[in-house]
Amino acid sequence: MASAGPESSTLTAGKMSQILSDKTGSAVSYNALPPPEGEGDYPSLWAFLRGGGFAKSTGVVKSVTGSEPLDFADWVVPLLAKD
Repeated sequence: MASAGPESSTLTAGKMSQILSDKTGSAVSYNALPPPEGEGDYPSLWAFLRGGGFAKSTGVVKSVTGSEPLDFADWVVPLLAKD
């Protein structure tokens, strides 16, 4: 499965926290935790996500909206300004 955003949006949680730190001027950290206990498909979902499961980009946003998708940094700035 792929995400619909641009290549620059296929970020790790650590990179997202760095972008948030840069944009807010406050330290935002990411601490990797061991997977929680779970049943069924939960452990495999956790492994998929930790392994970069959605670290792909497609042309879906542009084909649906007619506009280029925003990368994470451009998307988050207006959200931060709302506070």
